[in-house]
Amino acid sequence: MKKLAFGALFIGLLTAACGGGSSSNADAKIIVTADAAQPDGSVAACNVTAQTGCDPGEKCTWIRVAASTTQQLGQLGCVPDGTVALDGACMYGAAGTATGYDNCQKGLVCLANSTVDSAAGSCRTICDLAAVAPAAGACPTNYGCGAYINLFANGSDTAVAGVCDPTCDPLTQIRDTDQKAACGSTDPANPNRGCYGYPSSDATPTEFRCSGAGDLTFGAGHLLPVADAYLNACAPGFIPLFYASTTDHNNVVCTGFCAPGDTNSTAKANAGGKVGSGHTCQDGGADAAVECRYLWAYEDATTPLTKYSHGVGVCFDYSKFTYDDDQNAATPNVPNPSCTELATGADAISWGCEDVQTRPAFKSKVPFRSALTAEQVETLKGSWN
Repeated sequence: MKKLAFGALFIGLLTAACGGGSSSNADAKIIVTADAAQPDGSVAACNVTAQTGCDPGEKCTWIRVAASTTQQLGQLGCVPDGTVALDGACMYGAAGTATGYDNCQKGLVCLANSTVDSAAGSCRTICDLAAVAPAAGACPTNYGCGAYINLFANGSDTAVAGVCDPTCDPLTQIRDTDQKAACGSTDPANPNRGCYGYPSSDATPTEFRCSGAGDLTFGAGHLLPVADAYLNACAPGFIPLFYASTTDHNNVVCTGFCAPGDTNSTAKANAGGKVGSGHTCQDGGADAAVECRYLWAYEDATTPLTKYSHGVGVCFDYSKFTYDDDQNAATPNVPNPSCTELATGADAISWGCEDVQTRPAFKSKVPFRSALTAEQVETLKGSWN
């Protein structure tokens, strides 16, 4: 049996807020690039997405070398093929280089709590984080590829693979695979799952996937310390997108998703979100002055425009922020404007108040995402179940 060198990196316990009593587990990252090497930098002897490099009757997978609340370590390697099919109940053997693998079939991996030894979970499809359908290794329709903390990676290492999660609508929280409410939560009125995603910062489309729900009390305007601001730390329907204010960079605010509508000085009705949509910022509990800005304004200039760019917005309390209106550091910044103060066209578009069909030539003036670490803005926690 082929084995790989052990990636010896100590991983401390992450403590981001999340729901369902799972605050001590560390799970999913949404990462869009993959590394062909072992997490420790050594060359991989087997390819986990292509399932090559192993002997007949074996599979390439992630082997748990240590699994506890204080240490999670793993490595890629060849192990005996398993018998459990997709979505079937699975479990890992005791942590160790010769025993710490799951009983899923080749091409699948057991998604389970990385802090529990011999953990149980469900078999999920392994995917190539860099692949876009219909390329080999990409997820099927209505699924997206997301990387998980301590699965195909140690700590902050770049994951070499991910697993396919169902995509979803961030406004309705409906799962695309089967139209189930609350991403298929067992009790939609008290969801244990939610639809989470972040504006894309590169040339890959923005995507939303179902994952474990954050604290249900962390809704509109809830402040989180920067260290705790993981992607699904907020309740379903909210993400930690902005700092608390221009002057408070110690906290980030749970920002709601909304249905945007073009707004300017002569069309003010949709400032808080499209009237009658049921998905205005105020419908989500935000203060009356909070406005709904188009998601495209927070995506990278190279990000393809999608239905999310045009049809989803984020709630923005413009009164908490100032900006440099004259590009002169010697003069004080001025308050951000309301969409209702801006002329239609270039002014309203540059602040994300109106929609666009193609990317504007000028840079959006909307304050971009808070300066969280890449791991925080790309990390889902509590999503192993």
